[in-house]
Amino acid sequence: MKNLKTQEEIMVNWKGDIEKPIVSILCLTYNHQPYIEEAIEGFLAQETDFPFEIIIHDDASTDKTADIVREYEAKYPKLIKPIYQTKNRFSQGLRNGEVIYPKARGEYFAYCEGDDYWTDSKKLQIQKDFLDKNKDYSMCFHETNVFIQEKNKIRTSTNKLKDKDVYLEDFLLSNQGRTCSFMYRSNKIKLLEIRKDLKFGDWIQHILQIQNSKARYLSRNMAVYRVHSGGVWSGAIQKDRLLSEIKMLEFMDEYLNFKYSELIYQRIGRNLFEISLIYMKNNQKFIDYSFSEFMNHTNITYLAFMKKKFRIFLKRSIKKLGKK
Repeated sequence: MKNLKTQEEIMVNWKGDIEKPIVSILCLTYNHQPYIEEAIEGFLAQETDFPFEIIIHDDASTDKTADIVREYEAKYPKLIKPIYQTKNRFSQGLRNGEVIYPKARGEYFAYCEGDDYWTDSKKLQIQKDFLDKNKDYSMCFHETNVFIQEKNKIRTSTNKLKDKDVYLEDFLLSNQGRTCSFMYRSNKIKLLEIRKDLKFGDWIQHILQIQNSKARYLSRNMAVYRVHSGGVWSGAIQKDRLLSEIKMLEFMDEYLNFKYSELIYQRIGRNLFEISLIYMKNNQKFIDYSFSEFMNHTNITYLAFMKKKFRIFLKRSIKKLGKK
C-alpha cells in the first residue's frame, strides 16, 4: 500500500449523515491481482465533502485478487464493502448488476472495473456537483487515457472536444465513453431481462440511462482504461467483438420498438464493413464464407436499410475479394 490517507482523514470533510453514502463506487473484479491495488487506491484518493462507499464485487477470482481486497477492507472497514463469491456467477449467467446494485445505497453510482483506475482526486466531487446542479441529465462521463499493458505505455488522449451534451442517438451509433468514467443517477438504473448470450452490458446500461434524457461529456481527463490480454474484450478477436455488437444492437432495436432502426442499421452496416476488411487482410474469400455467416447473426432486413452507396461499395468489395 502506498502512503494513503487514513479512513478518518478521508472522512473528515464529509457533511450530513456520514452513514448514508451519496455516491456508491461500484467495482467489478475478476483475476485482477496485478491491477486491483491501483484501482482501490484511486478510490481512496478521492477528496469529497460528501460520504461515499466502495462496493467491490470479486467474482470468485482464482488468483490473489480477493486477498488484496481483504487487506484494504481491514484498513478501511467503513468505506470498503466487498462482495466475495465462492463460485463465478458470471459464468452461470448472472449479470453483475443483479449482484451489486441491490447492495449500493448511494444516490449516484460511479463505475470502475478492477483493472482500470482513476487519476484525479476531484473526480467524484466534480461529477456529483454537476448532476446535483443539472437535474435534467441522467449521467455524465469524462475523457480518459488508455494504458497498453503489453507495451507498458499510456496512450494519452488527444481529444480536443469541449464539454458537450450527448444524446441517445449518439450512444446508438457508438459507446461514447469508458466505463470507468461514468456516473449515473441510481434511481434511473434499469435491470432488463437480457439474453445471456449478449455482451456489452455497460453499453446497454448507457442506452437505458439516457432514454428520455441526456448525458454530459466532461473534457477533463480523470481516469485510465487498461488494455490487456486478460480483459473481457481487449483480448478478444475483433471479428467476434463486431458480431457481438450486432447481436446487442439487434436486441436494443427491438427494446426501443424499432424507433431508431435507421441509426442502428448504420452502426451494423459499419460493423459489416469492418468485418469485410478483416477478411480482406487475411486474404479470405468474403463472398464464399462470411456473407452467409453474417446472415446467421443478423436479420436480412438490415441489408435493406443500409444506405445505397454503402450497398454498392460492399458489393464491389465482395466481387474483388471473390476474384482472389
